[in-house]
Amino acid sequence: MKILIEEKIPFLMGFGLNLENLEKNRAKLSLKYNEKNLNHIGTLHAGALFTFGETCGGVVVGSSVDLSRYVLVTKDATIKYIKPAITNISCEVIIPQEESERAIKEIEEKGRTDFSVSLRIVNDTGETVAEMDINYVLKKRGG
Repeated sequence: MKILIEEKIPFLMGFGLNLENLEKNRAKLSLKYNEKNLNHIGTLHAGALFTFGETCGGVVVGSSVDLSRYVLVTKDATIKYIKPAITNISCEVIIPQEESERAIKEIEEKGRTDFSVSLRIVNDTGETVAEMDINYVLKKRGG
């Protein structure tokens, strides 16, 4: 997964993502506060926050299924910006085991499934800077 987000997705190259922890159904990522990701007033750009959150959700979904067998695509997402981000940010997401089992069963039966993730992006002091709800579609490869 680290190679996927750091080397295989051109849009993310040089973005500054750090995969801190990855387990089945659980992921923690961080993004350094750096000038490449800032807006005109010196806070993390809204697009950087969105990209970071959508990537965090995708990584945790990817940790719960076998991505060599399934394709993951974002269907839609909403974000609520709570507070300007003026420090490094991080996000830890956990998916219940029952949800990943449900998704795998449905993909095997129907060839695809919807998979929803809600997450919170926090600053260095643990304050929420953004909240996201993301809906993904998982499909069988070649199907």
